[in-house]
Amino acid sequence: AKVTAIGGLAGAGIDNKGYSGTIEIGGGVVTAYGGPGAAGIGTGDYFDGYNYFDTYTRNILITGGTITAYGGKLTTDNSKNGGAGIGSGRCMGSGNITITSGNIFAYGIDGAAGIGAGYRGYKENIIIHSNAAIQAVGDTSAYDIGSGGYRSYAFNQYYSGLYSGMYVGRMSG
Repeated sequence: AKVTAIGGLAGAGIDNKGYSGTIEIGGGVVTAYGGPGAAGIGTGDYFDGYNYFDTYTRNILITGGTITAYGGKLTTDNSKNGGAGIGSGRCMGSGNITITSGNIFAYGIDGAAGIGAGYRGYKENIIIHSNAAIQAVGDTSAYDIGSGGYRSYAFNQYYSGLYSGMYVGRMSG
């Protein structure tokens, strides 16, 4: 299957819309674009211009496929208010990210990690197995995998080995 998901105002491209459940991707070709300040896959931005949101994605599980995720840019200026490629949106939280296999391309923007936390967001555990090929790129003020910029944090990162299929420049943890 081939899926392209585009987040709307403050919405993640792929989100479970609430405090429970797991976003699971097990194959196919998936491309996800976060809306303004939102993650490509994970949580949205905390404010859409009209309403404040309090969403929290428990877990993200990727077990295969070719996954490309882009965090959303909130403003056209140089402010840091973006979402992670995979993880949390601006000022939002997300549970565990587990990637067991697949070809993963994740791009954070405006203070957000490629995989992990958005700008001022937080992320719990990030677990990446050696069967996954990862290309993660965070914004210059964020890690490629882990924390985003400005009071953002990711608790723990676990890798079962760095291998030839993985490109990551900066990892927090």
